[in-house]
Amino acid sequence: MAVDERKGQMTRKRILRFVYFVCVFCIAGASLFVYGAWWKRYLDQRPDLVVAKPYVHSDQVPVEVVLLWREQVVHSPFGGRVRYPEGPGPFYAAVKDTVAMIDAANGKTYALTVESPGYFVAGLDGREGRWEYNMLWQGMSRFPKVSSLKLISEGAMLEKGDPVGKIVSQPQPLRALAYLEAVAGLEEEIASHKLYLKKSETALPFEAEIRAAKSMGKVVKMYLTLPFFPESLILSRKENYLLYLGERKGVVIPESAVFTRSGKLWIYHVEGDTSRSREIRGMPLQKGRFLVTSGLSPGETVLVDGEKGKEGAIRIW
Repeated sequence: MAVDERKGQMTRKRILRFVYFVCVFCIAGASLFVYGAWWKRYLDQRPDLVVAKPYVHSDQVPVEVVLLWREQVVHSPFGGRVRYPEGPGPFYAAVKDTVAMIDAANGKTYALTVESPGYFVAGLDGREGRWEYNMLWQGMSRFPKVSSLKLISEGAMLEKGDPVGKIVSQPQPLRALAYLEAVAGLEEEIASHKLYLKKSETALPFEAEIRAAKSMGKVVKMYLTLPFFPESLILSRKENYLLYLGERKGVVIPESAVFTRSGKLWIYHVEGDTSRSREIRGMPLQKGRFLVTSGLSPGETVLVDGEKGKEGAIRIW
């Protein structure tokens, strides 16, 4: 009997110990749940805020163009050693200007003059006569590669009929072909038959005439006339520019502050101790920023996390 009684007491102790631990666990769990709910409510009422700052965004898209012009290779009618009195160029040569001298084997020196004005350079790139609009405009393939201009050395020995350089007729419009990414705002430029380009980010934009445009899905092929034709451009048939689509003014906020609803963009605007949703317009920028062009003014406050925001009272301290 004593043994059975001791076994019963041990069983009751085990049950009581189990019940005790269960109660402790439940109390701890309930405490954590209550604390978590309180902490969530605390954070919901004290969200991170940010002040909208004024910002000016300039749309500038890199674009490579290929240049087109009328040119003529200048050949030597004599064999001999070539000299360039004005240097290899490029330089402007008027009618009857001397661009090269040939010291012939007979001891005579012959001056080579040009029959029409233009930019002269003592070099060729191998595309002379094979770089024309009709060849480059057709099809959808990218433009062919261009070799670097190879200058003819001062004092080089030439045979009769060898080239001494080339002349690019002047005056003539400088034409160009380009593939452009079909970015927002490009359609308006095409409709106006004008395109604005910049040589660098800090340079002023200049106006190019759109002679023709061909849409190819995500890119647009364009035929342009550039307003300037400096002599330095004949050193290469390709040139890099920036497509300038103007400036957009607004305010900048974190991209996380913007959320979508019913296909529109919204933010939570904070005034006093109350947040309210507000529709906006704008565009994302780099580095997690968002440019608001309509719906928000400089100095106004918004919730940093728009997805987790809600309307109602908040505490900002």
